[in-house]
Order: sequence, then C-alpha cells, then structure tokens
Amino acid sequence: MSEVSFTRTYAEFGPKVRDFEKTPEIARLLTTVLCTYDYPVTALIGTEFAGIWLGEGDSDDKREEDLDLLFKLANEDFVEIILRDQWAKPIYGGYLVTGKSIKVTDEIVSGYRVILVTHDDHSTTRHSFVPGVGYQPEPTYGVTTLHTARRAAAWASS
Repeated sequence: MSEVSFTRTYAEFGPKVRDFEKTPEIARLLTTVLCTYDYPVTALIGTEFAGIWLGEGDSDDKREEDLDLLFKLANEDFVEIILRDQWAKPIYGGYLVTGKSIKVTDEIVSGYRVILVTHDDHSTTRHSFVPGVGYQPEPTYGVTTLHTARRAAAWASS
C-alpha cells in the first residue's frame, strides 16, 4: 500500500510539472471535468496533483508517460482522476472524496487498484474502478449523501 503525496501545484506549470503532465489533451480533459461538475475556475488555481500507477500489474516496466494523474482540487471535496488508456491517451478516470490521507492498495478491481481515503474522524472510504464510469466511492454508510447528490446533479445537468 502506498500513500499518495500531493506535492506539486498544477496551474503553475513550473519545473515540477513534467511535459507529459501538461499536454493539450490533459488540459482539455481537466477543463471538461471542471465544467461538467460545475467547479469554479478558482478550483484549478492551487490544485495539487500526483502521478501514480493505478493499473493492474507492476509499474516498474511502465513508462513515466503512462502514469495516471490525481488532481486534488483547491477548496473542493473531490480528487479528480485522469487515467491513461493502453495507448497512453488520457481519459477521465472518476473521482475520490477527499480526506486526511489517500492510499493506493495492491487489490485489483476491474483492472485497477483500490484506493482508500481516511477521513479526519478515522473512517475510511473505499474507492474502486467501475468500467464505463471510472473510480467512485463504494456504496457504504461512510459515503455521504451530499457527495453523491452533488455528483449526480452535475452529471444530469451536463
């Protein structure tokens, strides 16, 4: 199990943001996500992100360009995910509810690693990949109705 560290800011496009992380395809997809889910433009300013391998199998034989990207949007309750398909093309990969820590497990569901989010009250929300949808919280008591309703409302209005 590895903890995700959000140590880089995306919108700065500074030296810590590698070329493959700021391609026009990534920028377009991230803009689409922001618009689809009604994020304010300020959510991108200060967004921290991490590159990590979420797919099945060992990441040691993968190219850096194949890393999946997790975006912890500023002042928002969600982490948005951009995955890479088998041709390294960026695709929308779903979302996580935010929390105190995010850990990627070695457990595989539908070809992708399960992600655990631990919250301030020490509860944990498990996120798994659903084909055709992407990552989302598994339905449990720990997943708040507000998060689910907000995502559903934004999706329905798009």
